[in-house]
Amino acid sequence: MLRIMIIDDEETIRIGLEKMILKAREDCQIVGSYGNGEDALLHLARQEPDLVITDIKMPYMDGLRFIELLKEKRPHVRCVILSGYNDFDYARKAILYGVNDYLIKPVDKKELLRNLDQIAAELGRERMENEREMELWRKARWSDLMAKEDALRRLLLGELEETQALELARAHGLLSEAEAGRVDEADGSDGSEGAGYAVLALRSSDSHAHERLLAVLRGKLLQQTACTVIGERLAAVLLRGTATGEVKRFGYELLMETRDGASSLVIGISKPCANLQSLPQAYSEALEASLSHFYWPDMEPVTIFGEAVRGYLDSERIAQLLDTELGTAFEHADPEAVRSALRRLFEELARTKPPYDEVVHLAGNVLFVAALRCDGFGEEVSRLTKPGFNFYQAATLPFTLDELRHWLGSLLDDAFTHLASKRTAPPNRLIETVKQAIQNDYTREIELTELSEKVYLNPSYLSTLFKQETGQTITQYLLSLRIAKAKELLRERLDLKVYEIGELVGYADAMYFNRLFKKMVGTTPKEFRNQVPNRVQET
Repeated sequence: MLRIMIIDDEETIRIGLEKMILKAREDCQIVGSYGNGEDALLHLARQEPDLVITDIKMPYMDGLRFIELLKEKRPHVRCVILSGYNDFDYARKAILYGVNDYLIKPVDKKELLRNLDQIAAELGRERMENEREMELWRKARWSDLMAKEDALRRLLLGELEETQALELARAHGLLSEAEAGRVDEADGSDGSEGAGYAVLALRSSDSHAHERLLAVLRGKLLQQTACTVIGERLAAVLLRGTATGEVKRFGYELLMETRDGASSLVIGISKPCANLQSLPQAYSEALEASLSHFYWPDMEPVTIFGEAVRGYLDSERIAQLLDTELGTAFEHADPEAVRSALRRLFEELARTKPPYDEVVHLAGNVLFVAALRCDGFGEEVSRLTKPGFNFYQAATLPFTLDELRHWLGSLLDDAFTHLASKRTAPPNRLIETVKQAIQNDYTREIELTELSEKVYLNPSYLSTLFKQETGQTITQYLLSLRIAKAKELLRERLDLKVYEIGELVGYADAMYFNRLFKKMVGTTPKEFRNQVPNRVQET
């Protein structure tokens, strides 16, 4: 859209030009129409025209003075002047001020439209070139920014040797003034703590808040600031040569700029450190400080390392809760018992407040125990989560201990709900399913885990339930079934030898089959067969 301003002290000319332009071109907009240059200049900033069509001779401020001032304020704006025959020398003078063309009154429509076409084409080319240059600049700036963020991430995580760290920090402008001076002088002095670095760890409550935070950080472009993304919803900021009080103020400024009315960001601040080699330790301190809110969500949102009390993990009590209470609840697939045990587990964590990473690993152990003790549970967790799901990464996303409990509890509930839908049959129905599976495959060795998978029960729990319902163990049931089948074959298949019948019911060792048969029946297979009436005689 070509934005046009018209200036002429004759209203009829202004109206005529406006009609002529708008009727001929849909891509033009008249943003202002004024009787003199003074009025037009007052509205210039608000209307931002691409083109000014102006008369030369006007009261208060003539066209030449207007063009002179316009070029000072908006040198890129195109100008076309209107002149009479008597103004020809005047018009030539205007050309020196950088006007694009002049039109003789009365204005010829074709000449006017030719000017508009030419100026629109020039502006289009310029805009495309400007956009191309801006895009190149943005890409270059983004590339530099990403390289700087990657350098900072590697420095904070301790991935670089001392020489590499110094080179990378210098290349990306991350050295403090004190350390830059030491490197230049190569005097090896330590400098003062206050002249070094401070690290901030920033944890966002959700991905939206995290994106908003990154936009603010990347938009600040402060010389003393560099930021990097460490993980999902976790970022870090490096401040150089900044006192602790100023660092804390910087943290609160970030809160003000990113907060949307909810507690969406918490910030941990490290102790000051003097050199690059101390940055990994400083980052650990900042992260620990930011995690204070995991246990104390009502704390101030900006925390300096050392302000929160460090807790401990009561390993003996936790092991008891995991192995005994939770393990038994999982083994019996009892969701209510699991919820109760999980609640006691998190009450213990709230009491002792162990280090955050131990809590995350403990949450992983809960799922491990569930998958180990509750058959089919691991499959359900896989079904409920996306491909490539990383539990330990996902477990770091809850903002507080209570949120972690709800998140883990929901995952367990969802898995149990789906498992329950597969276990709607009463115990006797489940046992009948197991019996049928054994009857279908009694001639080969059947694993207990194979049977338990068919009814979605833990193997040990299935063994207990089978004995309760049948009075036999699964092994005893398989043995009695095989002997019953052997007796049937001995009676009906006189053409088969005894060892062949043993093989047909699952016993390749003839001697073992004979001993087992006699133990169960009281006679050997041969003696049992001899007791069967001769089929020929029966006819």
